[in-house]
Amino acid sequence: MNLVLSAAVGYNWKQLEIFIKSLRRFYYDKVVLILNSPSSELIKKLNEFSVEFINTDVEPQETYQYRYRCYAEFLKSNKKYNKVLLTDSRDVFFQNNPFSFKYVNNLNFFLEDELIQNSSWNIKIIKRTVGNKNLKILLKQRISNGGVIIGNFLDIFNYCNLMNENIRIYKFKPSLHSRIFSRSIKGWDQGIHIFLVYNNFLKDYGFYDNSNGNVATLRLNKKIKIKNNKFVNDLGVEYSIVHQYDHLISEFPEFFKNLIL
Repeated sequence: MNLVLSAAVGYNWKQLEIFIKSLRRFYYDKVVLILNSPSSELIKKLNEFSVEFINTDVEPQETYQYRYRCYAEFLKSNKKYNKVLLTDSRDVFFQNNPFSFKYVNNLNFFLEDELIQNSSWNIKIIKRTVGNKNLKILLKQRISNGGVIIGNFLDIFNYCNLMNENIRIYKFKPSLHSRIFSRSIKGWDQGIHIFLVYNNFLKDYGFYDNSNGNVATLRLNKKIKIKNNKFVNDLGVEYSIVHQYDHLISEFPEFFKNLIL
């Protein structure tokens, strides 16, 4: 049996509908969401689609860093799964069973179509977590997106523990400007993720990009291909997971309008 784990704190049913309905078209094993005091409507819908949840008191802006602790705690108490998918929720939909792809490695990460040096956001969060020295080493690497990760149970469990440990070590250090105006930064776990995957902290892992994998990461995608009303990679193979599709809604309005019909 496989497992899908996702953080969805602060989201309502409308924001999760595409994620859940598209997933349940192809996948019937366990799905667990991290939530914070979900509404009665959301609970009703989750029950309807056999989706379980962990109720927490975490605030939405802290979810990105907190989710790895929830994941690790759940996995520690539930060791019966073969493979695990860690995934974002609001901006993800499925075109096939996410576990149907034949991966070479035990742990798999997905690359965006840009180098770190060309992304001001990734530069910022790397610099303000693991420091400028590490940033300089990473600049020429492709952006590895931490929003979708898939692998064998033990490898995912070890990854979550490693993320927890390093999130504690490398706290985000806001700029003076951010401190003055009390601006919080969400999602800085991405800087820790990039640091770990490119510094040999992990074993038996591999990378896929938009050209050859089964996960489309679309925010910086430079060439979108659609075949038979499905997003496909350069090999003409349909992606199982489409991430950050909200960046394309304005380009393909009819396509996305029909997603959950």
